[in-house]
Amino acid sequence: MARPSLCLLALVTCWLIAAPSARAVQPEPIALTETNPLSSQAQPAASTEPFVIGRGDGAIATVVNPFRGRTAGPITADVDPNNQVELYANGTCDGSPVATGIIDELEGDGIQAEVEPDSKTTFTAIQIDPADPTHPSICSKPITYWNSSTAVEPPDDEDPPVDDPPAGGGSQPPSGDQPASGSPAVSDHAAVAPLAPRLKTAPAGPANDNTPRIIGSAPSADSVMIFTNSSCSGAPVATASPTQLIAGVEIRVADNSTTDFTGIAIANGKQSFCSPPATYIEDSSPPRTRITMGPGAKTRHRKVVFRFADIAGDPLGTTFFCKVDRRKWRVCHSPFKLKRLGYRRHTLRVRATDSIGNIEAKAARRSFKVIR
Repeated sequence: MARPSLCLLALVTCWLIAAPSARAVQPEPIALTETNPLSSQAQPAASTEPFVIGRGDGAIATVVNPFRGRTAGPITADVDPNNQVELYANGTCDGSPVATGIIDELEGDGIQAEVEPDSKTTFTAIQIDPADPTHPSICSKPITYWNSSTAVEPPDDEDPPVDDPPAGGGSQPPSGDQPASGSPAVSDHAAVAPLAPRLKTAPAGPANDNTPRIIGSAPSADSVMIFTNSSCSGAPVATASPTQLIAGVEIRVADNSTTDFTGIAIANGKQSFCSPPATYIEDSSPPRTRITMGPGAKTRHRKVVFRFADIAGDPLGTTFFCKVDRRKWRVCHSPFKLKRLGYRRHTLRVRATDSIGNIEAKAARRSFKVIR
């Protein structure tokens, strides 16, 4: 009767040994965020070769479990900027892609695609790791681009030609804003709204800097209004020319604040849509280290273990430095082990620095004595 049990045990053992090979990494779905130029059904864009912009950070690990089927959960991994992107002109990522690129291009100026004139195009995309092309991401959520071949094309600056008056002194063309009967209407520059500006911050943030510069481009604008919210509402905090925007406009922000900077371009008395926000995080708070475990005031052990943590909870990560007695400071991590300690008093100091350079003002400290 023991033989079936041994067979089952062997089967389970073989699965446990092979389990790591069943793990596959599937890239996270891409998030398509905007097109350049921006467009809407009410205000389509003229370009038939727009850039599609998005992001593709994170990954999902899929594990095949023979007892529970397929399970998925987030893992900590950075997306390779050279991961491939396939862009589709439909809402389901079916058929052949209309454009391809890499994540670095998608998160920068975007991936350029071609659309039909006077059309509405729905873009979706998938991400592919070249090291594992058999496990592409699932299809992204769609983003829509509207095109009108005449909607935002500015007319020529020259006045329309006027026919010579007939010989013998015929009547002159009628004056006023209305064209003569049978004459084509002349497009008005003031009817054309500019494209929304593209903004970013310098430094990019998070950063310990209360006066970031807002830089960007608005080539068709006369001026740009800058706001400190995501909807371009209320009074602008600054107004700049396109040239000033390229150089950067300095804006003051509060300590430990998160600010969405947006802008509206103005040209010929018309305003653009509100731009996508450029988010800036000001971080002036240093870490705070707490030693959470260690030996008592006296111990007979020459080998001890300390644990410590940054109780400020910096989400971007903390680097710890340790100093034992009169030794030099060096990088360390928790748990921190000391061994072959002498029979005397010892002191451990731990100090932290966050990812943007904020340094803890006073080190955490714990003293103890090793006795016989």
